Amino acid sequence: MQPDTRTTFTKKRYPIMALAIASTFIAGCGGGGGGSSTPSVPSEALTVNAAENSTSTVNFRGDLSGSVNAFMDPPEVSLSLDEDAGEATITVADVERADVAARYEFTTSANIRYIVAVTVTNTSAEAVVAQATSLTEITSASDLVRDDLRLAEIALELEYLAAQTTYGDKEAAKAANVSSVNAASTNLTTSISTLRQALTNYNAGDITETQLEQTLSAANTNFAALDAAAGDVIDDVLPTINALLVADLPGDINQTYPLEYVPEADRFSRYMRDNFGTLEENGDFSFSADYDFLNSAFTFASNPF
Repeated sequence: MQPDTRTTFTKKRYPIMALAIASTFIAGCGGGGGGSSTPSVPSEALTVNAAENSTSTVNFRGDLSGSVNAFMDPPEVSLSLDEDAGEATITVADVERADVAARYEFTTSANIRYIVAVTVTNTSAEAVVAQATSLTEITSASDLVRDDLRLAEIALELEYLAAQTTYGDKEAAKAANVSSVNAASTNLTTSISTLRQALTNYNAGDITETQLEQTLSAANTNFAALDAAAGDVIDDVLPTINALLVADLPGDINQTYPLEYVPEADRFSRYMRDNFGTLEENGDFSFSADYDFLNSAFTFASNPF
């Protein structure tokens, strides 16, 4: 009975030192004595760029001569050879790190040494990395809520001018606003610093996607806390603000209009939205007639009326 040539080969791990010794021994065998040297075997590189949880195939010629040598053999990647079909199948499982690579070599009866180089993309981490990168680009946490602090300060000044509050109460409210926002800003700044290091470590392959995601979650929690603190600042003076507008701003504004990054303006804002006005491609923003007062309140706005 002829043996079944459709074979899955189990990969073996070779210590680097053992490979080095073997390479030195092989290189030395052809030297000295004036004997004829062994003809070199031509090499052919088979490059595979694979996503996690995927299967890829590459073709080869001939039957396997010897065994498959695994020089880089992460547990997430496996190689099997189908000699009948002349196909090498690379199977990639779920990966947790940024840079996962594998390298296998084998020689066939066609006198070709095949080098299979596999690079794996951690696709499930792309959204996590994108969010982490966005947060780590924040240089000043307090700048995220400067619009809210400015609008609240204007409202407090108007309440004082209308004799709805005393000077002392006005100044105390302003100080309380700054204090609450600064506390949340400090917490966010610390978590962003930790996230920045975690992102560096992930890209270097030192931590896993799960570890990066946990650090990102902590930063997002502190981001939401700062957003809520700024929302409370607006809620305290919301009746005064809405008296100046045709259309009311909602209570708990941070829940309806949370802080978000505006790429056209390269800043975070809850007000630069289609709900409130028009955002140009160059980052200029104009509030609509319903919110015209805010054109005067915010330095980023331009008044079209």
